[in-house]
Amino acid sequence: MKTDYKWLFCENDLAGIMILVLDLKEVRSRDLLRVNSGYYRVKSGAQRLVECGLLKSYTVDKPHQATTYMLTEKGVRVATLLKSIRSLIEEEYRDGSLYEEYPKERRDCRSIENF
Repeated sequence: MKTDYKWLFCENDLAGIMILVLDLKEVRSRDLLRVNSGYYRVKSGAQRLVECGLLKSYTVDKPHQATTYMLTEKGVRVATLLKSIRSLIEEEYRDGSLYEEYPKERRDCRSIENF
């Protein structure tokens, strides 16, 4: 089976949106600006996540129209994994179990040719 490397989280800002909603539990459209200052870009990204079943949304009309986003059950699982990956990249993850399980000779490789 051929692997498709162009997938949902290759798109800009989607991981950030997921982590933002995980942290805040519920966000309004304007809160998405914390991820990127391009309003229509992040709004479009959030809509893409809704279409994929990771976010759910509802709209209120009063006092002014606004959309609120929350994670679905599947979205919570995905966002938690994304946050763990971010933590690992930022070296906040100190457990080291993944690193220790990787064979020592592979850890010491310095180039992609040796991988």
